[in-house]
Formats: sequence, structure tokens, C-alpha cells
Amino acid sequence: MKFLIGVLVTGFSMMAAADQCAVIDRAQAEAFTKMVNIGDTVGFLCEPCGETVTEIGTVPQEYVQSISIKPFNNAGDNDAVTVEINGQTADLAYTYVNTTRHEWYSVSINAAFLVGCDAQGVTNQVIGGE
Repeated sequence: MKFLIGVLVTGFSMMAAADQCAVIDRAQAEAFTKMVNIGDTVGFLCEPCGETVTEIGTVPQEYVQSISIKPFNNAGDNDAVTVEINGQTADLAYTYVNTTRHEWYSVSINAAFLVGCDAQGVTNQVIGGE
């Protein structure tokens, strides 16, 4: 029985860690959408889920084709929203904005850090080779 309780507690804590900044306030979402433009690159990395940076130290990137703010209806708070990138809800705790790209390295900054969402167990910036 103790083992089962430990497994349940671990599972719930992993689920809680898996969506730290998926629902944010409107001001945070608007700040994020002002930083990211169509055609920019963003990366997604969930360190609490066990993901790691690639061998060359970068976060897997994709181009932003669309970005939008959607109301979060279950919150009971009109200010609670989500951000969608390319049609998918983005947890800003695991979203990295490529802020610097040079010939031989790039810098990606954690989006939650940039907008002031308190994310735990994530790297604030990733500097990688090209």
C-alpha cells in the first residue's frame, strides 16, 4: 500500500510539473506575444519530464507560423489565458525563445523567465553550438 501511495504522489507531482506556466495571466501572455514574431524560432524542452538539450547544446527549434492568446475557461478568472504557438498550447516554462543566433552559437532564453512566471526545475538560458 505504501508503494502505491508513493507512486500516486510521484505521478501527481510529475503532472503538476508538466504544466507550470501553461495558464498565465493576460499581461504575461501579451508580453510574450510582443517578444515573438511570425518567422522567429522557439524551442520546447521539458526538463522536469526528463528531456535534455541536444548533443550540441541546443533546444529543438521550430519556426513560429502562428501565435495567439486564448481564454482559459476553467479558471473562473477572466484574466487567465493560454498562449498557442502553431495551434498548440505552449507551456512557457518549457518554451525557449531564440534571442541570439550567430554563425557558431545561439542563445535561447526560457519564456517563463522572460515574462515573470515562476517555473521550477528549468534552465533560464541555453547556449549552444551550431
